[in-house]
Amino acid sequence: MSLTAENVRAHAPLVKREALLGRGTIAVFSFVVSPIILTLLYNSTALLQEGSITGIPLGSPTGQLGILVVAILIIILAYLTRWSAIGIVIATTWAGAFAALFIGNSIISPAPTSSTQAMLMWQQLPLQTFVILFTALMVTLAKRRQSKRNNFKPEKEPGPAALSGYFIVTLLFALSLIFLVLASSPNTITPTILNVPQLMPKLSGSDWLLVLLISLALMAFTAMAYKSVVAVQLVAWFLLVIPALFLGPLFSLLTNKLVTPQDPFMISIGYTMPVLGVFGLIIATCTYSISISTNPDAWIPTSINSVTI
Repeated sequence: MSLTAENVRAHAPLVKREALLGRGTIAVFSFVVSPIILTLLYNSTALLQEGSITGIPLGSPTGQLGILVVAILIIILAYLTRWSAIGIVIATTWAGAFAALFIGNSIISPAPTSSTQAMLMWQQLPLQTFVILFTALMVTLAKRRQSKRNNFKPEKEPGPAALSGYFIVTLLFALSLIFLVLASSPNTITPTILNVPQLMPKLSGSDWLLVLLISLALMAFTAMAYKSVVAVQLVAWFLLVIPALFLGPLFSLLTNKLVTPQDPFMISIGYTMPVLGVFGLIIATCTYSISISTNPDAWIPTSINSVTI
């Protein structure tokens, strides 16, 4: 039996999107998954840094697998904003709680008590993760309100000239981020080699200033997704994620240009590359929620051209 053209035009989705995934389901999923994402993210980043600064840039399969799982889970949370933004709200709240605890511990504790804390303290990854998620959440909510005002019509992509301008601005924010992370990186690998995290220097006032500047750079970088998600995604993937997590470590191995205690510049590179790659990955995955907000029906068909039974 073939459906007529009139029946096809009158076709309506069998399941409304509001009934498919309710706010409660998304909230419970996010509440359970978010702390897992954050814990896995922090531990995996620490493992990648340890491998990088000890001369084994691709020597942490556990860290690489952890980052991959984190990326998949963040993409799922971002996609769920098609039905409700509550998932990203809860994830951001969890990230804020982790950041507050970590900052408090960094200030109160005289020295890191674990290798993971030592690897995350200098750039305050929990704080930066919260900054990225919070900025992406604000942009997502703004885009959802804008989409409702436009009756959920797909938003047009900016023209080539505008896209080029947004790309250049985003690129400048990313380059400033790279410079700041390099400037804030430690210049010693002794705590890791000796397995004594307490030897990691405590953050000074100038170090906290660099942490603040990194936060502002990440906020500006992520906020550019309000103008063009494409520009942000391109810069995040091709300037941060792919070079820092894949090409850079591979090049180091092939050329035998590895971190040594006598080379301060390579030490900074060893600390910096995994962190920059993780920053790029979080931005690239969580800003997917903005694409969904501007075109919520892009990935699920709402009409059928022809059906034959």
